[in-house]
Amino acid sequence: MPTEYTNQLVSAAIPRISVSVIADAQEIVRHERSFERHMTYYDWCHYITLVERKPGALRNGAPFTTMPRRCSSSSAIS
Repeated sequence: MPTEYTNQLVSAAIPRISVSVIADAQEIVRHERSFERHMTYYDWCHYITLVERKPGALRNGAPFTTMPRRCSSSSAIS
């Protein structure tokens, strides 16, 4: 979920094949559902605003393990 919605009230719609997060009566993100157990999936694109404020998050942040290598330096973000 995009970081700008942290600490905000949102709703989740969970039909059979996807998960949608809704805020202010609009869908803000949709992801394909996974039925694998004990797995966590991240979309690093949702964290770009966080990295702009806290570039050190790239070093230790789990969401960035799937980020393309050319984007993984803080100088590429700014």
